[in-house]
Amino acid sequence: MLNCEALYRDNSEESRRKILSIPDKKGVIHVMLKGHAFGGSSVKNMLAQIGFALKTYGKGCKEFGFHCEEFKPKDKLSYIILECVLYDLNVRYGIKAWIEFKNVQPQIDTEGIGNSIIRECIHYSENIDILKKKFVFEQNENHFRRLLTAKHSSGTGISNLLSELKVFFLTAPIDRERTNELASIICELADNAGEHAGTDCLVDIDVSKEPYGIEGDDSDYYAVNTVVLNFSNKCLYDDVEHKIKERDFGESERYGKLVEAYENHRSFFENKGYNEKDFFTIASFQDGISGRSGETATGGTGLTQLVKSLESYASNHSCYVMSGNQGLFFLPDLLEYNRDNWIGFNDKNDFIQQKPDERVLLRTETFFRGTTYNFTLIYKKGQ
Repeated sequence: MLNCEALYRDNSEESRRKILSIPDKKGVIHVMLKGHAFGGSSVKNMLAQIGFALKTYGKGCKEFGFHCEEFKPKDKLSYIILECVLYDLNVRYGIKAWIEFKNVQPQIDTEGIGNSIIRECIHYSENIDILKKKFVFEQNENHFRRLLTAKHSSGTGISNLLSELKVFFLTAPIDRERTNELASIICELADNAGEHAGTDCLVDIDVSKEPYGIEGDDSDYYAVNTVVLNFSNKCLYDDVEHKIKERDFGESERYGKLVEAYENHRSFFENKGYNEKDFFTIASFQDGISGRSGETATGGTGLTQLVKSLESYASNHSCYVMSGNQGLFFLPDLLEYNRDNWIGFNDKNDFIQQKPDERVLLRTETFFRGTTYNFTLIYKKGQ
């Protein structure tokens, strides 16, 4: 099962003056979800308060109540993290946890919240068996969810997932070629979680129910929103970083060029700008590069090519990967491979000599140990 313990620990606050999570006479911790949009700083604040309460009051924490006037998640990942927290507290800790709000404002990229456990969390917190089933597995016309254990995140488990995804997408108002590409991406990411990270993987997809309009445009638009995440004991960049710094690979021209790129990029690293972790994150998406110890014969992924194809056909999109407190935005105009199969994430298409475009560098206040992908793809009907 997914374990959020690292989320609470990694996002704890050093100063207790910032923490206001004090149990009432019944042992209920009331946490206010502040901010105009739930994401980034508001997620970190929530996690810090939970971590502080669990560490400080222990068994004195009988219940968690989350409160907000208007719940407006920044993107799909934001409310999925909240779902994971609610599930973790209710199931793993055995602490009743629920959320109360007066108004929910889903957008085209967060419409899937209607199928989440958040809307009826008070009910689910009193029916743990139902909560477990809904969190682990759900499929209807507009929502697909699977929690794949590390054991099943490879081999036949991935083959089954691909078949199930293709069936799910049959009713989506999106071209089959695009949904087949997305299914392939999702399966590759789930496979990476099981085989390389050795951890469980959550897959959650929603297709918007109603078409959305754009002012001045008579066309109808639909969104396919996807989150694939794993909580592991390492970040996306860790394995490649260790491999290059420790020279943990055999004779290889490809890895020799990667070492050359690292030496070139070291002069670009800045405290608040581009840094080592960005470099090794980008390196993990290079063709023929693997984080596996001693491996030089295989590695790399066609993920960026598939993402570029998906985004190129979409009318609008927001696709990114996040690990630790940073990540990458996938921008189609910066996803070109050069003739040597290096991808620079810059307009010069040069990974060896040039740093990436600052537009691809993602920063967040929330520290996420593991790796998560958030894909929002908006298509014109019939596109």
